Amino acid sequence: MDRLIVERHLDEITLFVLSCRLFNGNRKVRSHDLAEALQVDVPTDEVFTLGVKRVFDKDYVNKLNRVKSAMVRECVNVGPPLTDLGGYAVPDNKADELAERLEKLKAKGNVIKDDILARFTQICEDYAASHPKWKDVITKNAFSETYVRDRIHFGYRCVKIKMARDSGLIADGINEEVGGLLGSLLTSIAKAAKRFIEESLTGRPAVTRKALRPLMAARDKLSGFCFLDNRVQPLCDIIDKVTASMPCEGPIDGMHLANLLGMASILLNSKLALEVGAKAGAQDPDKVFEEFFQTVATQQAGGQPGTPTQIVVPPGPSVPNAMVVPSPAVIQVVVPHAVPQPVIDLGNLFA
Repeated sequence: MDRLIVERHLDEITLFVLSCRLFNGNRKVRSHDLAEALQVDVPTDEVFTLGVKRVFDKDYVNKLNRVKSAMVRECVNVGPPLTDLGGYAVPDNKADELAERLEKLKAKGNVIKDDILARFTQICEDYAASHPKWKDVITKNAFSETYVRDRIHFGYRCVKIKMARDSGLIADGINEEVGGLLGSLLTSIAKAAKRFIEESLTGRPAVTRKALRPLMAARDKLSGFCFLDNRVQPLCDIIDKVTASMPCEGPIDGMHLANLLGMASILLNSKLALEVGAKAGAQDPDKVFEEFFQTVATQQAGGQPGTPTQIVVPPGPSVPNAMVVPSPAVIQVVVPHAVPQPVIDLGNLFA
């Protein structure tokens, strides 16, 4: 990738790096722990490992883990991970909003931490008392309050990335990261689309407007990275037209449900999503919408909106085999051996 393009892309991005440290409430099991509790001879760890023992109430550990997971989720919802750099690529125009949400979660995590430390001794005693058979094993190897205080931390850093060299290995490394950013973005969108189909659309003859939220979230995530590729904004425009075509009240079914499922199916395949974006960018987006989401589907279904049709999603990074999604009357996700007719083949449609 050209150096000027890389620098321009980097100027649009803030790297968010989470720095969350937690403790899991576990200790390594020692052979004499079991020997004393069970009155048996236990082989040493030279023969095999004995695993771990829980010495702190997992309910409090889970509270901490939920905060960390929420922080990760907030970052993923805005931008894809830059794995080698250990953070998430976030568009500059969304960085302040993300920082505000992370600050709230950070404060929530610190409240939980303070509560644990304020009642630390009581929590340890209650947990040991709830397991009388293992009480000695738990209390003899418990955590200290100082250790827990130092171990729990919620935080994040915001970093601007600059190229340290114009050429050479250092430049090649950052080029590779930035060059793969669009692919990472579309892969994350495809995973969300797959989850959307499986959890919100599969087996449902109708849905409510609440089902539009994952699609609108995908659109918002894509819109922050329009600078990466000129096909991204037209793809967002198509998503906008699909969501705008949904009924404002009542169930989403029939042809509307078919359109919703068709849009999710496009996002499921990264290559196909870019092809749709290219087509919408080269032509009038209204015509592209009418061609695919109304005219084509209706013609293939025999001219009657609401007639069950099948959409074939070509194989892609998130779909190892062709995926057939019947719609709108009976929605299922299957990998067929023989594809029944009528069929809308999205791969051929945008060739």
